Amino acid sequence: MKYPVKISVLMPCFNAESIIMDSISSTLNQTMEDLELIIIDDASTDNTLEAIHAIKDSRIKIITLKKNIGNYAARNIGLSMARGKYICMLDADDISMKNRLQVQYEFLERHKSVGCIGCNYNIISEEGNLLFNMRRECNFSEFKIKLLEDNYMLQSTIAVRNSLLKKYNISYNEDFKYAADYHFVFQCSKFFKIYNIQDTLVDYRVSPKGITQTKFLEQQNYAAKIRLEIFAYYFEEILSSENYLILDSLFNKHSEYRETKILEIEQVVNKILEYNYQFKKLNQKKLYDMFNEFAIRLIVRNKNM
Repeated sequence: MKYPVKISVLMPCFNAESIIMDSISSTLNQTMEDLELIIIDDASTDNTLEAIHAIKDSRIKIITLKKNIGNYAARNIGLSMARGKYICMLDADDISMKNRLQVQYEFLERHKSVGCIGCNYNIISEEGNLLFNMRRECNFSEFKIKLLEDNYMLQSTIAVRNSLLKKYNISYNEDFKYAADYHFVFQCSKFFKIYNIQDTLVDYRVSPKGITQTKFLEQQNYAAKIRLEIFAYYFEEILSSENYLILDSLFNKHSEYRETKILEIEQVVNKILEYNYQFKKLNQKKLYDMFNEFAIRLIVRNKNM
């Protein structure tokens, strides 16, 4: 299939007039010029639209929503309109390195068996100052283990094959209101190889107004539901709802220490490890190491409490 452009960059936004210009500029000034930038304005009430319209570049496609529908619903609209061979995500407050699209495009062109990649990224302050570098490079085997804990691919680092999203009907499940990116990444992992490459290609801005800060508890609740779906995908034959509630204590930072609970967790974990050893759903050593690490954290955390 021939695509009109090599890359479609999706950028949903809402009341982002003070920060969106950096994100737009970082996209339009890429070394990879064959792209379209699809900006979905989610019914902003500030001057975001005016700021966008002031930029004269034919590669920008603006979708203006009359009613606020949320980040993931807006992103799904962008997915339906994307004409690129590859689709890259970028939030309106994040910044792509100048060579980001080129690096991800060339990697996916070379590695035909890989359907989606993320990358390492910098954490920057609201003012744009570098805080630290987040290292998340991994292979597919490692990535699937990481997903048992939480999302391991930052939204703004995603580059995915458009053809595979359409083939497997993958989009953002809007029911997971503050964690649909986690579910999106998991859906990709079910059908094709997905992992993070070693390059640092994005600046991720942390803000007191961001979802991770303002909706943390709700986000964690949605993430727990997604985690249950992931565990069920691999271990449904042996994992009851009761087993999962016991297992989730490993990932719940507020779970209380009881010796009986630790024993219950150990029994469920051993059951999963025995099953996985037999049916090889996931890398056995990496799965064991993850459980071991979280068990130690749980014991130490609650002893300190």
